[in-house]
Amino acid sequence: MSTETPRGIEVIEGAWDRCSDLIDYLDGQSAWARSQVNATRPEADYRTSDTVTLPTHAEGRPAFVDEFIQTAHRLMDNYAFLYGVPVYGYEEAIVNRYLPGQHFGTHPDYFRGSDRVFSAVVYLNTIEDGGATSFVHYGHDVQAREGRMVIFPANYLFAHAGSAPVHQTKYSAAFWARG
Repeated sequence: MSTETPRGIEVIEGAWDRCSDLIDYLDGQSAWARSQVNATRPEADYRTSDTVTLPTHAEGRPAFVDEFIQTAHRLMDNYAFLYGVPVYGYEEAIVNRYLPGQHFGTHPDYFRGSDRVFSAVVYLNTIEDGGATSFVHYGHDVQAREGRMVIFPANYLFAHAGSAPVHQTKYSAAFWARG
């Protein structure tokens, strides 16, 4: 594992401080479902988590959920400015829940027909054993720490994997910028 963060990967500590409130709110939702891979292969063995969508705007939910999305988008706007990446919008965010032993195998976030230019992950809880995001071409891991955000290009050079947590349930929110 590399100790130096590769250029293009930005790690922001303390991006969000109400992670436990968000987890409590989301755990009360009935919309959790097996995570999809894509429309042609909705389920695959290399992605075993559950997912719930966070629509950009929704009536009747706590204000802190909207604040969370707005904060993530603002930090992503900063990334776009730093790297000179034109962005015209964001996809709806999702939250992934990984029970011990669940994982997401190596993948890029860009796919044919996609206009994703970069991705972001916000870790909603700290995982002590396992649960890292591994950037496979760089030998670089980002550990899941509550409130930490990692932003990175969506292309194949930044293919990554979500390793399985060993003893805890991992929660992370995923965002994608379109350009």
